Amino acid sequence: MDLQIRTISERELVPFILAASTASGDAPSDAEIERERRMAGPERSMAAFDGPDIVGTSSVFTMPMSCPGGEIDVGFLTSVGVLPTHRRRGINTELMRRQPDDAHDRSELVSVLYASEGGIYGRFGYGLGTLGLVIEIETARSAFVRGYAPSGSMHLVDRQEAVKPILAINGSTRLDRPGMIQLDERRLDYVVSHEHGEEKERPTFFALHEDDGGVDGFVAYKIRQDWPQGYSRSTLDVRDLQATNAPAYADLWRFVLDVDLIERVEAWSRPLDEPLLHLVREPRRLHARMIDNLWVRLVDLEGALRARRYVTDGRL
Repeated sequence: MDLQIRTISERELVPFILAASTASGDAPSDAEIERERRMAGPERSMAAFDGPDIVGTSSVFTMPMSCPGGEIDVGFLTSVGVLPTHRRRGINTELMRRQPDDAHDRSELVSVLYASEGGIYGRFGYGLGTLGLVIEIETARSAFVRGYAPSGSMHLVDRQEAVKPILAINGSTRLDRPGMIQLDERRLDYVVSHEHGEEKERPTFFALHEDDGGVDGFVAYKIRQDWPQGYSRSTLDVRDLQATNAPAYADLWRFVLDVDLIERVEAWSRPLDEPLLHLVREPRRLHARMIDNLWVRLVDLEGALRARRYVTDGRL
């Protein structure tokens, strides 16, 4: 097998996107292809070619990410895949070897990714950088502790109306939590719409929280309809929930937990120190469990350690 591994050209971007989707068992729509085109750059998309055909892919999006005490530009590795006809031939290993070399040439300090499987990326220098929390709660057992009272009002809005407040809230909150990326309209559109399988067919709802000072929180969610024998056992999936203050945060969770005809509320990749654990009367009913979240590879060891801040003074 005579393989060539190289960055792609502009005209090869669509075949690259199609190959990456096929490798993950998916088939993108025209709208999804266009969304990937807006995020991906040929100069940071590397492919394995078997003759004229793309059989392996990896791509990097460059974006600002918060770190302790500030932020740095990171390379966000994505679209890693090999067609099932070419698996176990060392293609992914070679792609993963070349991407850090490219990042080093670009003077990037850190490479990050979300792993499809935790066992894949340790051998390529990535380690577990953050932990996440998965929550699954029955709405009937979601009462809050005594003393909670609503602090503002909730408004359902369409996607376009939600964009500006979401970007503002993200900008206000993200530097407080390491590992959060800076959203702009292009990245927000990608994050909201990057879905697989049946998720693509379900609409995303947006709700904003507002008090006397203006909009201070948002939630994006989907609903999985399930009506066995004529009654609802539907699930509400929280895609994202952020607030600039504690009262808005509590109201947002109360809102999703009180949506009618919902039996369960689920949320993935929530912060490990999720305050909801202290808001509900029965925290055990959250069925909270830890999962791996962001994986990190230091490209420039000294630069990465200098870029962040520390709790105490000292030398390494």
